[in-house]
Amino acid sequence: MLTFFPQETRVSCTVACLRMVLFHWGIESDESMLRLCCKTTQQGTRASEVVACARQYNLSAEELRDVPWQKLQAWLSEGIYPIALLNLYPLHALWVNHAVVLENIHEDMVDYLDPIFGRKSSPRAPFEQAWEMNRKRAILIWR
Repeated sequence: MLTFFPQETRVSCTVACLRMVLFHWGIESDESMLRLCCKTTQQGTRASEVVACARQYNLSAEELRDVPWQKLQAWLSEGIYPIALLNLYPLHALWVNHAVVLENIHEDMVDYLDPIFGRKSSPRAPFEQAWEMNRKRAILIWR
């Protein structure tokens, strides 16, 4: 089970997710330092900057698009927690992009850490739709 860290600004969801994943790999950092490392702006954080920042901590990292759902499950089974990039409309009726860290995928439910709402479980269908609406994007960080 991952340690939860809430996002500290309106636009730092991806950075908060990075912080949770880094902590999983034994790396402690505060969000303000990670926002600098990721070059976060008032518009948010680019996935490519999250990848670059993770690599500065000597981790492997990659931004992926059009990821098959089965790949997410495979990574989780290997102890790699993907950062999923979503459009929140199917989950919260908000047309906004957001990042969460996946913890577990069941047949009909998805468990994840949401930097705004905390530890969540969602029916798989709307979660998968939210992910597909943002081009099935994920950020992987591993050793």
